[in-house]
Amino acid sequence: MTTDQLNVFTAQTIYAEFLANLMAQAVTPYMRFAVIFKETTLGDGSAGHYFWEPTSTDTHDGTSTVKPNSLSASDPGRWKRHT
Repeated sequence: MTTDQLNVFTAQTIYAEFLANLMAQAVTPYMRFAVIFKETTLGDGSAGHYFWEPTSTDTHDGTSTVKPNSLSASDPGRWKRHT
């Protein structure tokens, strides 16, 4: 089994009710995908799928780019909304 194949098996998907829950998640080397159900209320339009971009330093906008709370603005690693 190659390292790439092993990474598929160890990839972590995070399910979070609120966007704030995703932002509060600890950063791990296994993070790959996230599913958010709402930002504040069901049907508010913020539900969606996100993927982890470990090298991104894009500005947090709370919609298409989400920075975990544990990272500073200059630290790499952002959740990017899949469109």
